[in-house]
Amino acid sequence: MSDTKQERPWTLWTLLEKYKVVIPIIQRDYAQGRKGRETIRRKLICNIREGLEKDTPVNMDFVYGEEKGDTLYPLDGQQRLTTQWLVYWYVFFMAFCQKNSKGFEEELNKLAKLTYKTRESSSDFCSCICNIQNLGDMKDNKEKYKNLYELITSRTWFLSEWLNDPTVDAMLRTLCGSGRSSADPSYYPDNDKNTEYSCIEGIFKPDDNYNAFKNKLTDTKEKAVVFELQPIGGEELPEESADELYIKMNARGKPLSDFENFKSDLISHIGSICDDYARKLDTEWTDVFWNEFKNEPHKEFDPSYMMFINRYIVNLTMLGKDKDEYMLSASFFKNLDDSKWSGLSEEQRALRQTFEKLTGANLRGSEPNDSMVKYTDFKYYEKYMTKTVLDELGKIFEALKNEKKKAAIKEAWGKIEGGSYSFIPREEYNSFMHKVVAKRTVMKERVYFYATCRSILSDWAPKNDDEEWVKQYKRWMRVVHNLVRNYYFNDVSDMADTIRLIEELDSELNKKLDSELKKNDIYNKLESYKPDKPEKEGEKHKRYREQLEEEIFKAALMKDSEEWSKAITEAEETLFFDGTIRFLFNGNNPDIKKFKARSEKAKKLFESKSNKSDDTQQEGEKESGNNSIPLETTKKLLEQFASFEEIYEQFLFATKGYDDRDKCWKLHILCNEKLKEQVGRLLDGEGARADKAFKTFIGNEKLLETLRTKDGKFRVRAISDGKSDLIQLHKENASKDSAYIYYDTEKGEYDTGHNVTIDGKTQTPVVKWDSEKEKNIVTL
Repeated sequence: MSDTKQERPWTLWTLLEKYKVVIPIIQRDYAQGRKGRETIRRKLICNIREGLEKDTPVNMDFVYGEEKGDTLYPLDGQQRLTTQWLVYWYVFFMAFCQKNSKGFEEELNKLAKLTYKTRESSSDFCSCICNIQNLGDMKDNKEKYKNLYELITSRTWFLSEWLNDPTVDAMLRTLCGSGRSSADPSYYPDNDKNTEYSCIEGIFKPDDNYNAFKNKLTDTKEKAVVFELQPIGGEELPEESADELYIKMNARGKPLSDFENFKSDLISHIGSICDDYARKLDTEWTDVFWNEFKNEPHKEFDPSYMMFINRYIVNLTMLGKDKDEYMLSASFFKNLDDSKWSGLSEEQRALRQTFEKLTGANLRGSEPNDSMVKYTDFKYYEKYMTKTVLDELGKIFEALKNEKKKAAIKEAWGKIEGGSYSFIPREEYNSFMHKVVAKRTVMKERVYFYATCRSILSDWAPKNDDEEWVKQYKRWMRVVHNLVRNYYFNDVSDMADTIRLIEELDSELNKKLDSELKKNDIYNKLESYKPDKPEKEGEKHKRYREQLEEEIFKAALMKDSEEWSKAITEAEETLFFDGTIRFLFNGNNPDIKKFKARSEKAKKLFESKSNKSDDTQQEGEKESGNNSIPLETTKKLLEQFASFEEIYEQFLFATKGYDDRDKCWKLHILCNEKLKEQVGRLLDGEGARADKAFKTFIGNEKLLETLRTKDGKFRVRAISDGKSDLIQLHKENASKDSAYIYYDTEKGEYDTGHNVTIDGKTQTPVVKWDSEKEKNIVTL
């Protein structure tokens, strides 16, 4: 096919003038005519009809084929070729019925040059409907039947067993639906709500000028329906063998995949807005996913390809790229019962339904789930698939072809959650469902996905210097990792908030780019970043801002110092710290030696067998309880307090051990400014300050364990009646949930419970506020 360039673009007519087109036996059956493909089929046929009416060429994407003599064997694109072929046949037949046009037999003979070898019955059917005598008989009897389906299936040459052939059945469905009368107005669907009869006979009208349509389809100069024919072994596919390409094209399996259907609609949508996009979708960018899975023959690459594009589009929806205020509001992500859904406007309902379709999430309960995403209609994607978005996806795919960048991305993702996440989506075998499904994707993974995409697209990451790009990407992902793992994800709104926060940081780094590469270093850019402090902010945003301020501080130390970079990175990787280490610094001008000493001390203090993450767990599901912190560490911390009075009203131990809960040990003790002195003394190994009574309390391990493992958000309050001390564990300021630890200073004994036993009598403590003394007074 050395002269294929001369024919560009091709039409089915020019193809059949040059070749006999044979769909090989190993190919799948014709599937675009199957039941369930109405939307896809209807849009394709409507596009062709619109092109014939408006004199605007319709681009039908690429066809890949192997030439053997004068025969072309399509390896990919046969579905679109067959649909075109059926349109040609229908237009020719209707023109023949309107006017006994000259040359009809010659035109039929040319159409007969396309044949199916998948089954003998398919080949026989194609041959019979291109027989001039059979069509003459159909023309003479056309008015006796309600529709084309009845006309064809009633002919003596039509064998009833052909209806069991999937290709013949699909061809009939594309031509004339399931046989409903064309007199019914709903036979001609005018909108997307009625797609049941999405067939050529239903979309084309009886009074159309079919001779004019035929002339346009056969005009070799003014081409109406075109495609690109990609030769195998030609200049643009020089190293691709036909066998390898065929395996690649058909690794999707016999049925049309969601991605194939999506890609067909995408190509129809973009038209000519993105030069060469269709070819790259099928070749260069396919290789990104093909190479990822080619050594895993039991896995298909199409689902991964589709999931990747889908995730990128989902990011855009959460960023509010459509500028929809409702989607940007917190209420969009709230779980709604049926009654509240009914109160939404039609636009709001459509927006939520679109989001659910794209994410596989039910906003009334579940989180995004790739395995629940099924492609049904391009309308859910249409407004997001702009030229800008398509160009961005193209740049990302191009970056993934670069081995250095691809290796850096894999390395960075390998450090996240023990390597349980993957930038390129994957599938896994589900033993419960007994099939391969999309690998479970947690919300944080989607944020990391967005952050990696931004690093490829942003100007702060150099495009033409691979080594420098890798360096900046690693630094970027280190910062993002620290921010994300210290932000608690409770629902989809948290995921959306975090993606928007990452976008804000990325936008800030892109401001005022310098001509000198060194000044564009991400640490240099971070050091000069002064984030605004909002007047009002929630606890989660406050935590994010505090972590961001820590990253800015660390960037200033790391930018020009390998010693600081190594020390900080090693400290961050300690499991309990999870990237948050601001308590290890001693002031605004930290000393590297003291930092290292504190880091080593902290690792020993918080080292515990239970401090192990489970990568299979969702956010917020890790082991709870403060017994994940060594008891000895708790004792050493309390020794830094002089008395009960110093822990008055402090939230100390009523927390999860090392997960992302709001009131965690790490954030509310180690990073608590009010406890800066005590934490500093703990990390610097200074001596105990506790008085006698408090030291006695600290030494009672049983009571200490009770205090540490209390469930809920309890605070410790020391209350004195002048003779004895009473510690109250007070939950959410509700007295009924209070528990007490009573210490008798004379006996040196403790008692616990909602009530306390004193001198053999059970008594209920009564706590009252003394306004003169400005403290709580307890009476027993």
